[in-house]
Amino acid sequence: MHAAFFLGNGRIKVQEVPIPNPVEGEVLVRVAACGLCGSERFQYSRGTDVVPGHESAGTIVETGSGTLLTPGTHGSIFLVNWCGRCWSCRRGNFGRCSKPVALYGFSKPGGFEEFMIVRESSFIPVPENILVEEAVMLLDVCGTTGHALRRGGIKSARTVAVFGTGPIGLGAILMAQLMGRPKTIYATEIVPYRIELAKRLGAKVYDATKNDWLQELKEIEPEGIDLVLDATGKSLNQRAGVDLCAHGGSLVLVGHGEEKMELVGSRDLIHSEKSIIGSEYFRIDEFEENMKLLKKASVSVDKIITHKYPLEEIEKAYQKFWSGETGKVLIGSGSWEGKI
Repeated sequence: MHAAFFLGNGRIKVQEVPIPNPVEGEVLVRVAACGLCGSERFQYSRGTDVVPGHESAGTIVETGSGTLLTPGTHGSIFLVNWCGRCWSCRRGNFGRCSKPVALYGFSKPGGFEEFMIVRESSFIPVPENILVEEAVMLLDVCGTTGHALRRGGIKSARTVAVFGTGPIGLGAILMAQLMGRPKTIYATEIVPYRIELAKRLGAKVYDATKNDWLQELKEIEPEGIDLVLDATGKSLNQRAGVDLCAHGGSLVLVGHGEEKMELVGSRDLIHSEKSIIGSEYFRIDEFEENMKLLKKASVSVDKIITHKYPLEEIEKAYQKFWSGETGKVLIGSGSWEGKI
């Protein structure tokens, strides 16, 4: 089979490797598609011994002993092979397991290969009417954002603001409409291409390269925004989120950044009762509801997925993705049967 190896400095080599064999409790999955993610930037720049790709969907083609799933089952691959013993796992929060056995695409081979091994419990089956693209989007783009919006109180949010409209921000705009009933969804972005994508999803978008965007938002919503979601990881945006958040509202942080977080003093939170919430990945028991929401949506995920490449063109795909001139980018055949 073919697998993509990240050599560092933006160099990616696709080479032939043996197809792995599943052992007890594992399944072998033929990868149909895997999404590119900004969190892979360090692997892209520094290189890694592990095949990346943590947003994968595919079909089981072989099983190890002791498994219940059967060949031919389609599904999405949960990032985490969890320990089952830590505080989070005992409460069903497998996505924040404190002692994970594996993180697919980071510590164990991920989806930028034709076949991958996963633990059976990390494979989430989907029904026949779910498309490959939807199965991928139900992971980071809709799963992570859906979890974040739930934590932020989306069902009671009158207004929502999303900082950054890369794939996660675009997913947040979509899921906010599906999960709640906000009268307005505001968004900020610096890349013109992504500004237009966010507009097409129904958001009122501000160009964050203009210095007056925050003041303009404050004037339009003088009582503040009920739920602010930061997908940028930038300290300036996190600080802006605190300032923009309404009394009793929530700022949810999903964007990883390298900058030190220096958000608030006590006066920012105590009287106003604002909440700052961190959110990472999603709960497996949220997956089915997200799937139902996506199937009922009047907006197709194709408004977020803008580019698709075969595995052999993965280096070209990343060059395009890092330019910012994309929404979600997928690698693979896009077919459950593995045919282009």
